[in-house]
Amino acid sequence: MSDETHCQYHGQACVSCCGLFNLKVSPLQLRLLLIQRTWQFRRLQSRLHPPDMVAYRQNREAAEAGLERHDAEVYVCPFLGYLHPFQKKKPGCMVHPLQTGQPQGQNFSFYGASICQGYDCPVKDHDQKRVWPLVLEQVCRSWLTYSRLVCDRSLYALILAVLEDEVRLPLLNRNPQRRAAFLELCRRRLQNNDSQAMTSFQLDHTDYKQLYRKNPDRFMELADRVFAGGPSAVADQADRGVPVYEALLVESQTSFFNKHLAQVIDALRLGFRF
Repeated sequence: MSDETHCQYHGQACVSCCGLFNLKVSPLQLRLLLIQRTWQFRRLQSRLHPPDMVAYRQNREAAEAGLERHDAEVYVCPFLGYLHPFQKKKPGCMVHPLQTGQPQGQNFSFYGASICQGYDCPVKDHDQKRVWPLVLEQVCRSWLTYSRLVCDRSLYALILAVLEDEVRLPLLNRNPQRRAAFLELCRRRLQNNDSQAMTSFQLDHTDYKQLYRKNPDRFMELADRVFAGGPSAVADQADRGVPVYEALLVESQTSFFNKHLAQVIDALRLGFRF
């Protein structure tokens, strides 16, 4: 697959639109599930032989039917697996044309090739210069974290509103105070229930930039919702003690930031020291 899109960016990958995070399971269980899918798919005698593909899909759908979902209406595609099974580092579509050489291979999936290849999440559609994944790959050590953040329209739009435009996004990695504030906002967002069920289909048409300039009180009210951490949908202990935001590099100011969201946002904008 190409490494020049939000979906497959260098060592990172986004799998949200494939429905993986609609499953209410731990990060460890997600990884194990992808391993099972990958090896079952690799054992097919002919990966594009229609009867084999139909049988694989039906078998996986039946095997995963008992897993609890956040939203019963969101499909979880079983053709998502690891692209390099021995490394188990980067997931993606196992029937994508770049994997199979067949332009219509995704027609075996629920949505079909035209939808799978034609869909762009709102963030990818807006961020034509791919600045957002460049920023995120510097702070995410795992595709699990990257995947939930890179397609998050609410997070992306709110960050842009504070920084004014995407040209300033690279400052997040160059300025220590901005970086610390950004990491804390990401950490908070990852604990939010909406983030834990991220599919990239979430619609948020809020004009955060306009609110930030003209109605800061309303802006902060909405920011509180975006970054409000609730009870984790998956217990941290379920992944051998690793938190849900396991791959995020969190800075030392966390205890201060937890109590002062407005100051965090100011730090994101101004980069002042605490």
